[in-house]
Amino acid sequence: MAHRRVIVPLTLLLQVLSPSPSTAQTPPACSYDACALRLRYSFFKTQLVQGREARPVASIGMFAPGVPLFAERSDTAARYYTNFRRKHTSSALLGLGSLVLVTVGAVVYDNDHDASLALVIGGGLLGIGGVIQRTRADEQLSRAVWWYNRTVASSP
Repeated sequence: MAHRRVIVPLTLLLQVLSPSPSTAQTPPACSYDACALRLRYSFFKTQLVQGREARPVASIGMFAPGVPLFAERSDTAARYYTNFRRKHTSSALLGLGSLVLVTVGAVVYDNDHDASLALVIGGGLLGIGGVIQRTRADEQLSRAVWWYNRTVASSP
């Protein structure tokens, strides 16, 4: 009987402290016109904007910021956005590596033509890899936005 005196209060305490489904945070209802996401492009950056008024949510330059908005509405959208950030970052690093190799190749051209050629070719290959990775990243971003907008469209 003594163990029951301990187990019952302990069980009640655990129920009080653990989050219940009723306390789970659900995103607020929002119309499609007010909450849908889209991309706005400028010369050096891409902006993620929301709603008809195009309120800025995030600026995507060389590196992509975290956007918690995706996780608030859809786990799938959050996963695609996480994939986008990873691929976008690797694309940027490949592009920087390409720039460095081509620049060094141009600098050493007068002293060593063979090394210069190897550096420029290596830089070009890195650049191609960066472009491929950027294309893959953009596809992930497109999917993240689509999944997010899908949840906005189906909300009451």
